[in-house]
Amino acid sequence: MLVSPVDGATTNVDRPTLMWHGRLDAAGYLLDFDGTVQHAGDTTGYTTDILAVGTYTWTVAAYAAVGHTSAYTVTWSFTVNTQSPEIVAVAPANGASEVEITAPMVVTFSQPIEASTFALTSSPDPGGWSVSWDGGEMAATVTHTPFGYWWVCQLTVTAATDLLGNPLAAAPYAWSFTTGPYRIHLPWQ
Repeated sequence: MLVSPVDGATTNVDRPTLMWHGRLDAAGYLLDFDGTVQHAGDTTGYTTDILAVGTYTWTVAAYAAVGHTSAYTVTWSFTVNTQSPEIVAVAPANGASEVEITAPMVVTFSQPIEASTFALTSSPDPGGWSVSWDGGEMAATVTHTPFGYWWVCQLTVTAATDLLGNPLAAAPYAWSFTTGPYRIHLPWQ
């Protein structure tokens, strides 16, 4: 019976150890890893070579000293994902001008982010920061106390990791924009 990585798991470990329960009558085990059968010896674990990003299958059979081989277990699969998330869009855009002083900042990532790892700094810092995430945890909307008029604002995402713990690629990620002038909003506008 297979133990880990569990069927359908995703891991950021590129050399995972495959583990299974042993049998009392087993002299050793055959491991079918992604279609290639190999002797795993008399241990109940096997550490793979370095694996590329992708999905892999595995199953195990036990063999006795007298040559009898059991049926293979059910086949399990797991996915290796060591790709770091990237920032794919920011709003306001880098270099934008006349941005509303209350405009929220939106940072969109290439994959879901562990919200507790997201860190953003601002210079100057208006304070009052609050972050909310879209349902897929791929876009953070950051609200704040209003910026000042004609401020040149530099924002930096200093940290973020995906749900597997892969760190943000090209961190820190910085962009800037300029807030707009004071405007009088008339009732008919």
